[in-house]
Amino acid sequence: MSTRRLTLDLHPIFNQGDKIDAALENALAEAQRKKARELEIICGIGKTSA
Repeated sequence: MSTRRLTLDLHPIFNQGDKIDAALENALAEAQRKKARELEIICGIGKTSA
């Protein structure tokens, strides 16, 4: 059995609300089409500590 997992990384568009909405809608539609078991959404701008 294949594990269908999709990932949506919002980092490149973290401050563009309209693009985020479209990306989420597209990712959810793709997950439904592909019958994905998981959709990982990576959000925020993130920071690394030195």
